[in-house]
Amino acid sequence: MGKFFQLLGVIFFLLILAGVYFYFADPIGMRATLESVSTSSETGTTQKDAHPYLSDGQENALRAVGVDPSKLPSSFTAEQQACLIGVVGEARANEIKAGALPTPVEIFKAKDCL
Repeated sequence: MGKFFQLLGVIFFLLILAGVYFYFADPIGMRATLESVSTSSETGTTQKDAHPYLSDGQENALRAVGVDPSKLPSSFTAEQQACLIGVVGEARANEIKAGALPTPVEIFKAKDCL
């Protein structure tokens, strides 16, 4: 029974060491991602209108997934609109055009349309 607790203690210690390593070394770049999300949500309410055809909620949703709304085109071609309809469906595309917030999955699917 003593060996079991020793093994459990070693595993727990290794998990703590791995957690400390990932926190300080940041080998996969999560800290920058987390900081940009918190920064964009703080500054999203004070920024000027980055895109004239997007609602504030749509701009904040785009910023939350790392897309700069000011770099989006101000008009969309027929091919881009057809691509969006093909990706999310015609009903959902009309909802998004009317001002509904796109989900992160929809944003990632539709990014190739731009």
